[in-house]
Amino acid sequence: MNQFKFVTAAIVGIGIILLSGCSDDKPHFSVVTNPRPPSINITVTSDRETINEVIVNRGNCEITPYVGVKEPLKFGQRAIILTGMCNVMEVEVKADSGDYTYTFSQN
Repeated sequence: MNQFKFVTAAIVGIGIILLSGCSDDKPHFSVVTNPRPPSINITVTSDRETINEVIVNRGNCEITPYVGVKEPLKFGQRAIILTGMCNVMEVEVKADSGDYTYTFSQN
């Protein structure tokens, strides 16, 4: 009986270790800024993702979600956010898979 408990505990322990290695902290989308028209494109790189909120320059840039925000997107589809004349330096994307912050260098 003790041997059965040991084997069961070993199997559970190995399973936990293997599953913890499956964690995916990478975003399920890519983010690109465009100068004309001034906008941000968020392209989904997973089978399904929902972009819930986009915050530009820590809320200091007024944005207009154009398409794809708060709706399920499939692989290759994108959300477009119009940024007006903001100098985009930081974009925070809040999605079903997690929250991610992107920074952009300015030339």
